[in-house]
Amino acid sequence: MMKRYGERFLKASMGWIKYKPLLMYIMQRNTYLRDIEIAKDNLKNSLKNVNEMFPNHNFLCLEGELEKYDENVRIHYKEYLKTNEVWNRIKIKMQEENVDKT
Repeated sequence: MMKRYGERFLKASMGWIKYKPLLMYIMQRNTYLRDIEIAKDNLKNSLKNVNEMFPNHNFLCLEGELEKYDENVRIHYKEYLKTNEVWNRIKIKMQEENVDKT
């Protein structure tokens, strides 16, 4: 049973690790560099304890994932902006179509 919880927690943690840098960059770009370093330190300091709680899983991989997504945060931000722009055009088009139907 504990193994299943460990797998689920590792997957959930991996999801957060992948999106945390982008969310931080969007929400607090002017303090991002300081904040991401704090997040990395907090993660590093907690991984030993987490690995002890779930000995059948290697949570140390999260450090590398956070580093990778931090390195690519500007690329991901540009992709986010592009996606947001496309989504806004779609919404405008849908609103125009709804107006035309009335």
